Amino acid sequence: MFERYNIRAVLDPRNGRELSLLDAIKLGLLAQHTGDYIHPTTGEVIPLDRAVAMGLVLVERSASRMSDAEMFEFRCVLYIYRKRMN
Repeated sequence: MFERYNIRAVLDPRNGRELSLLDAIKLGLLAQHTGDYIHPTTGEVIPLDRAVAMGLVLVERSASRMSDAEMFEFRCVLYIYRKRMN
């Protein structure tokens, strides 16, 4: 079983504001199709898991868990989607 997390907020390092997921996408801090964090000052593309570890994306643990099968399906869909984007 894998933990599920919900994005609670995305940090804008320019002003320290916590933004909603939708606002972060609108402002270009999160890439909608890849989930990567894009640092607004440096332009660095940061994978979501690293952005969470850095405190740029704030998450909270979901009450439900993801089974191995659900995680495999999610990874396959994400892989196929990313391949199509390239």
